[in-house]
Amino acid sequence: LWSEQDIASFLGDGMMPSGDFAGGSMGEVIRNTSLLGADDRAAMAAYIGSLPPRRRPPRPQKKK
Repeated sequence: LWSEQDIASFLGDGMMPSGDFAGGSMGEVIRNTSLLGADDRAAMAAYIGSLPPRRRPPRPQKKK
């Protein structure tokens, strides 16, 4: 799980805790959230952090 600081940082620079960067359509989101002030990104992170975790659907089995 990501901390609120991880989320706020990600919204500012697009870098994940693993060191990878957002790409594709999420890159567009980051370009916009990076323009927000740090307080706004922190508020978004607090809200996102308050949400319960969601389970992903199972990944399809690879064909052998």
